[in-house]
Parts: sequence; C-alpha cells; structure tokens
Amino acid sequence: MIRFTLKNWTNLLYIIGITIVFSSCQRSEYDRTVKSEMAKNLELNELKFGLEFKDTKDEFFAKCKALNQQKLVTHGGNNQNVQHILNDTAKAPIRYLFYGTFDDKRVMNGLKMTFSYLGWAPWNEHLYNKELLQVVMDTLQIWYPGNEFKVLENEKLDYPIYYKVDGNRQILLHLEGTRDVIGLIQDLNQKQY
Repeated sequence: MIRFTLKNWTNLLYIIGITIVFSSCQRSEYDRTVKSEMAKNLELNELKFGLEFKDTKDEFFAKCKALNQQKLVTHGGNNQNVQHILNDTAKAPIRYLFYGTFDDKRVMNGLKMTFSYLGWAPWNEHLYNKELLQVVMDTLQIWYPGNEFKVLENEKLDYPIYYKVDGNRQILLHLEGTRDVIGLIQDLNQKQY
C-alpha cells in the first residue's frame, strides 16, 4: 500500500502540471487559432455575393438566380456549381466555382469553392495551380479581411492545407492536381469537433 505523504502529493501535482503543460504544447497552432477565434464570439456570417451562413437552400437558389439576372454568375460545369469569372487578374481570367453546403434542415453551413485559370492546359505551366494559390489567397483576403492564411502542419496530411480563421468563419484551401485550388468556407459554430 502506498502512503501519500506531502512529498508524494507534491510530486504527483508536479507530474500532473507537467502533463498539462506538455499536452497544451502538443496542441497545434491550428487548434490554438480556432480556440482563440471562437472565444471572441465574433459572428461573421456574410459571404461573397450577399450569401450568408444560415441561408436556406431556397434562399441560396434565389440569390444565385438574382446574381444570374445581373450577369454576375452563370451555371458551372454540368450545372453542379455556380460560376463567376474573375477578369481582373494579371495572368489570365480565373474561373471561380462555388456551391453551398447544407445541413439536414437545408440550412447553409458552408461554401465549396474551386478556382482555376481559364487558360489552364498541361503545357501552360505558368497557369498551374501552384502559381494560382497565392492569387486565390490574396483575393480571399480582400473578400474576407482579417487574419492571414497559415499552413496547417500535420505529417498525416498528403498535401499542405492552408487555413484562415476569423471568428466563426474558417477558410481551408488545398491544391488538387495541377489545375485547381479547392476551398471550403465553414461556419465553425455549426462544425462538430
């Protein structure tokens, strides 16, 4: 039987303290960023083109229809996305495809995005997504001001993920193939951890 003396209790508390400090150091910068931003209780629900987190699916479609009537957007490939062309870029116009993500109550909790240069082709290496990534991050920084993009460091990932968190709004980006920059905007209030 172990008798707990003052020295044993002190050692036990010391070990518990070291464990707590070590485990908090092991948390990633991403985890610390999310926790810090969520603690601000800052609700950022506005998205590009007047879309918002918590729009219903019907509201999303109605807003996209109005944008189409204003000639700001059209249908994307196979009518599975909304398409907007960014013409004010240095290298070539950029195709921006987007579509809402919805919960089981048909309420928007995110936005899927795909960016690619219109002139992309396997032989046009200057239009590969590695060149496009910084342009996309700069564009999203203008659309969604606040914190800068950071790289999510995790050896389990097959490719780098870039993230930006402002209040409840999180933006994730990664490269897919040589053409696309894939993105996702999420409402962290509606995301499960």
